[in-house]
Amino acid sequence: HIEKTGTTNGEYFFANEIRTYKEATIPLTLTHEMGHWIDLRGFRTIPEGVAPKNSQDPFAEFASNSPLFRKFIQVANNSEKIKGIKSSRTLLNKSKSYLVSNHEIFARAYAQYIATKSQNPEMLEALKKRQGKPMIGKGYPDQWDDDDFIPLYNEIENIFIKVGWLKTQK
Repeated sequence: HIEKTGTTNGEYFFANEIRTYKEATIPLTLTHEMGHWIDLRGFRTIPEGVAPKNSQDPFAEFASNSPLFRKFIQVANNSEKIKGIKSSRTLLNKSKSYLVSNHEIFARAYAQYIATKSQNPEMLEALKKRQGKPMIGKGYPDQWDDDDFIPLYNEIENIFIKVGWLKTQK
């Protein structure tokens, strides 16, 4: 579903609807929103990918809160990007909380993984605009720089191999 307005690049709704708002970022944004869908629904048949129940948190059932993602989240929290977000003096606490939540980390990492793996020029161009250090008057760059992302890329591959979504070369 493509919309022409909105304050974000896109949104995923729990009713399985994805909206994108900015034409130039659709490939990366759509992949990010698909990451949310995969996080919520893609791992439900994988016992280690089922998150513990918590009725207080609407995002608790996302697989990124499950044992399957424990190492991935540890690696993400050790990345320079997440450390920078947590220590940012320009971001509101509400924005920080969202940007460092497991489900948002996974969606951003999944989009960057697909952009990197596919080498899709449109996705890579959008990705480059979301990397780097904060600049006054620009949106907060919430994607990992290429070197900072390598450990997360590897962890996503490890998860996909573990659940059988990616085969290793023999």
